[in-house]
Amino acid sequence: MTTSQIAVGARRGDLSGDASGRRPGCGRDRAPGMPAAADASCKVIQRLIDTLREEREGLSRETYLTMADHLLDLAGLVSQGHPTVAGNRAKVEADIRRYIRQHASEAGLDVTVIATALRWSPRYIQQVLQAVGTTARTLIREERLHIARARLTSTSWAHASIAHISHASGFNSHASFSTAFRARYGITPREVRRQASSGEPSGIPGEVA
Repeated sequence: MTTSQIAVGARRGDLSGDASGRRPGCGRDRAPGMPAAADASCKVIQRLIDTLREEREGLSRETYLTMADHLLDLAGLVSQGHPTVAGNRAKVEADIRRYIRQHASEAGLDVTVIATALRWSPRYIQQVLQAVGTTARTLIREERLHIARARLTSTSWAHASIAHISHASGFNSHASFSTAFRARYGITPREVRRQASSGEPSGIPGEVA
């Protein structure tokens, strides 16, 4: 178990550690090649996690979760090997975008799911994306629209209804999908499908048939 995994446990409320009560990942249990400075940071984080666990009963849920989020972010920085802030954010942004591409069709995908999978706090995920002028919701919607557009023009999906394609691409509502699609591409999903089936040039602005 790494320090990052322990901090994820803190965020979820599980601070019990292993059967021996130790906090693996630092000291004698540190990963091979971990620099001494990183190991020292790891030990500090583990002490903070222990303190948070001990004082949990005296904290409000909001305060507890906020502190756990900060510990999760610290643990993530340690696990990344102390990169620069800019370099670390660039890597996290790339990880977020890759995760969204891989999971966009999953209906429950949101910033909390992404944060849990990548072992960062939702707050940090939001900060990283805000720094580049976007949000998790925007990226998820864009990827889902891209997937749906490809399926609308694919012969493999020719027999699937537009409603089925919208749901299979991660949208909860056919109506919201149609609205988002037209706002993004300036054409309705039905028109895109009709053009694809008749061999007409794409009606999507800027797209070459």
